[in-house]
Amino acid sequence: MENIILLFLCLILGVALQKVPQFPKNAYQSLNQYVIYVSLPALALYYIPKITISLALLYPLGIAWLGFGLSFVFFYTLGTYFKWSKKLIGC
Repeated sequence: MENIILLFLCLILGVALQKVPQFPKNAYQSLNQYVIYVSLPALALYYIPKITISLALLYPLGIAWLGFGLSFVFFYTLGTYFKWSKKLIGC
């Protein structure tokens, strides 16, 4: 529940800051860069050492690889049927 409250609080703050003329119009770009280049790597460095290697990790890893494999087969088949280029199939 805390995350939803924080999400709506940030949404309301963003709408309110759009009304302030002194606030730069492209401030969202610098905030996005901060999140991508500072916050997410910091969270990864904080939580990755706490992961214990166990069989329970096989399920999320397996689902990710299964999704990748099925999407590859699907788009490769679709690409050969429609005679798409290798670049387009790879995208």
